[in-house]
Amino acid sequence: MQVSYNFDSVLKLMEQNPNDPPYSALFYDPVDIAIQKPNNEKYDQRHERIRSYLFSKNIFFARDLFLSTEISLLNSPNGITINSAFTVELTPIENSIKTGQDQLDDIFELFETVKATDGCLMVVKNCSSRNDPSYFAATWGGIMSNSTYQLGCSGVITNGFVRDQFQMESIGNDFNYLVFAQGNCALDARGHLQIKSYDQPITMPGLPWGDEKVSEVQINPGDFLVADKDGIIVIPQQIAQDVIELSVERYNAESYIVKGIRSQDKEKVIPFIKEHGIL
Repeated sequence: MQVSYNFDSVLKLMEQNPNDPPYSALFYDPVDIAIQKPNNEKYDQRHERIRSYLFSKNIFFARDLFLSTEISLLNSPNGITINSAFTVELTPIENSIKTGQDQLDDIFELFETVKATDGCLMVVKNCSSRNDPSYFAATWGGIMSNSTYQLGCSGVITNGFVRDQFQMESIGNDFNYLVFAQGNCALDARGHLQIKSYDQPITMPGLPWGDEKVSEVQINPGDFLVADKDGIIVIPQQIAQDVIELSVERYNAESYIVKGIRSQDKEKVIPFIKEHGIL
């Protein structure tokens, strides 16, 4: 599903501030503020829309929009990627009636659909259980990365493993195509995994809380994703534009605060922070 957002303001900040770009926490903050309604934060109709929508979906904690910390940035020391989600599910190939050519045709069909989008961020779920040999098969590699980059994709997020480390690092350094995964494994997907579906709603592992089972985060095609070393946050498309606008305002406010703190002597630091109410 192709979804259009106006995130030019975020891209401008990233371009103007390569050593201090906006980061995932800035996109978390507006959601958290909307849910908590703290007294010392600016709160407006955009926050209220965010709050109302999330509560209608039984989301009462902003933390529940983060993917598992086991999924981390592998191919770049720094960097942030933002875009709308293009979802893919992979399933074990055992007992499949599809031929090898059928599986290749599925990939080419996937490529055509990716090409038709106006930019996206791949989200690839390996549906295998940990006891299945296909669990460790690489869901993504160098050719898939280079192909989808050329088709307009800005990176990949997977709950599985990836391979072709040097190609991954090259495309990350050259084009900021960022790769988020559990880790590296040379085991090929060929003979282990096949495409189950794409451009359909999926779930991905979220953050664990106490003794509870690992939560699942719903990702719909077109949801807005922000991913960097701090984490990966999924912003539902219905509230994404409000979150984008508030995150830019948050960035400017925090930049002002940080510069102000650094310019104060020791006795004035705490009063300065209290005056502006942002930590």
